[in-house]
Amino acid sequence: MGNDGATPQGQWRVLGIGLLEVFWKLLTSIIYVRMKESTTLHNSLHGFRAKQGTGTAIFEAKLFQQLATVFEVFLEGGRHA
Repeated sequence: MGNDGATPQGQWRVLGIGLLEVFWKLLTSIIYVRMKESTTLHNSLHGFRAKQGTGTAIFEAKLFQQLATVFEVFLEGGRHA
């Protein structure tokens, strides 16, 4: 009942792991595409969208701060001073 030498044990283990990795990559890519098609992200969310990284979030925050200073508006309450 031992190994007769025709099929080495190590070969089958490597093949199984390799096929499993391809299966998971395929499955995760299908899930990613379906989630991307059905999900919309809020405009204020940065870091997960193309051309809207954390750098643009900092830029927008500084711009709003400067506009609030120029127009003397408080940003927290959204009401004029």
